[in-house]
Amino acid sequence: MLVKTIMSRAPDFAEAQETAQQAAVRMRQRAVGSLVVVNDAYAAVGMITDRDLVERVLAAGKAPTTTLLADVMTTSPVVIAETEGSVRALQVMQQNCVRRLPVEDELGRICGIVTLDDILAAYGEDFQRIAALLRSGTPQGIAEAAASRCE
Repeated sequence: MLVKTIMSRAPDFAEAQETAQQAAVRMRQRAVGSLVVVNDAYAAVGMITDRDLVERVLAAGKAPTTTLLADVMTTSPVVIAETEGSVRALQVMQQNCVRRLPVEDELGRICGIVTLDDILAAYGEDFQRIAALLRSGTPQGIAEAAASRCE
């Protein structure tokens, strides 16, 4: 399963010169836990998460209204190409201890984001289809299918 088939195609962006408060407001408005910080060419230059805001701004005693994302974001975020498979995405997440990966197109622009939850949900749907197929091949499943056709 390719990353581009399971990613969210509307990632939430921020700019490095925005404040921590602006990022927090955007996260709340969009009900997301992270923003991809991009440059003018929509290449990822950083990531900021709700946890980053708590640990690097609030707990550090910095002012959210004046602290810039450039000063608290994770720089050089790990990204994945939209043409990679979900297994590779899981490997990258595990190797880098992250749950979210910005997804880039062939030009290096961020075109989506894939999360561990996205991958698990896709696998869950696949497993449900496999289970239904297996059930339909059992004697009980065949009998139930025949009975439902006769009703």
